[in-house]
Amino acid sequence: MRKIIFLLCLGLVLACNTETDKLSEAFNAKMDMAIEAHDEVMPKMGKIGRLINELEKDIDSLNRSTHEAAMKDLQEGHDKMMRWMKTFGNDFSPQEIQDGLQTTNLDSIKVKLELITKNNEAAIDMKNHINTAIERAENLLK
Repeated sequence: MRKIIFLLCLGLVLACNTETDKLSEAFNAKMDMAIEAHDEVMPKMGKIGRLINELEKDIDSLNRSTHEAAMKDLQEGHDKMMRWMKTFGNDFSPQEIQDGLQTTNLDSIKVKLELITKNNEAAIDMKNHINTAIERAENLLK
């Protein structure tokens, strides 16, 4: 009887470790995707400012509405980056960003996985917005 209880307990512990391992792996994968999206567009932040200045200089009565809309999109992309970085920095410690989760507590892992899922979606949205806004602005300036 003791062996059966021991084996059941051991099975439960192993099952929990498997779940925590899977969730930790999912967290790390989403963290990598979020960082990758950020790293792709962060170098373009200076370009956003330059494009806004170029669009301002190029405004005339015929292109005012399209140029102003493009400048607004560029500024919104910049603002999305700033908001994302602030939220990301508040949600995760530097150690979690660099090395992955530092906990084995299943509930904590689930909370962090939910946070990184939201941050990853926001990072992808930010990346797509910035790339589209830059492309639109460059096409207007050709």
